[in-house]
Amino acid sequence: MTLMTRRMAGASGFAFFFAASMIDAQEPQTIRIRGTIENIDGPKLAIKARDGSTIQVKLGDNARITAMVKATVADIKQGSFIGVTAMPQPDGSQKAIGLHIFMDAQRRGSGPLYSLGPRARQHDDQR
Repeated sequence: MTLMTRRMAGASGFAFFFAASMIDAQEPQTIRIRGTIENIDGPKLAIKARDGSTIQVKLGDNARITAMVKATVADIKQGSFIGVTAMPQPDGSQKAIGLHIFMDAQRRGSGPLYSLGPRARQHDDQR
């Protein structure tokens, strides 16, 4: 292989990896945050995460905002779309530690749910 050929191959490889990293860098990363809003300044939020850190977030123009409200088992109706967060038990069963009643617009395909803990598992179903 001549010196010129090696340089061309090296430059081509570098250009390929540079282009691939640029494409990857353009993909927005989704992060999920669960915490308490400490401050609001227009579209900017300061959120205290469960680990105690403060995270600065700027809301996009079309940000999806949801809220959790207290409900009872009586609020679950036939056809309700629910999510259950459960912890594994020593006998292999699951113990529900949270139940979420979703709006009809939040049915399957809306993405993963928030975690209530490192060992918690989430399941969704229509009842």
